Amino acid sequence: MAVEPGMAGTSVVSALTLLVLLVLVLVLVSVLFLSALGYLACRHPRTVPAMGATLAGAALLVACIATITAR
Repeated sequence: MAVEPGMAGTSVVSALTLLVLLVLVLVLVSVLFLSALGYLACRHPRTVPAMGATLAGAALLVACIATITAR
C-alpha cells in the first residue's frame, strides 16, 4: 500500500496527541477529585484531618492509575 508523501507521520502524531489529551484529562480529574476530598474533609474536621484524607486519596488514585497503566 502506497503512502502519500504528506501523510507519513499522521498516525504517530494522532497517537501522541491522544496520549497528551488523555494525560491532561487525567491530571484535571485528579486535581478536582483531590480538591473535593480536601474540601469535604475540611468541612467536617472531626471525622478526619483534611491533609490526611487528601494524601490518602492521592495514594489511592496513584495506585489505581499505576495498576491500570501496568496492564
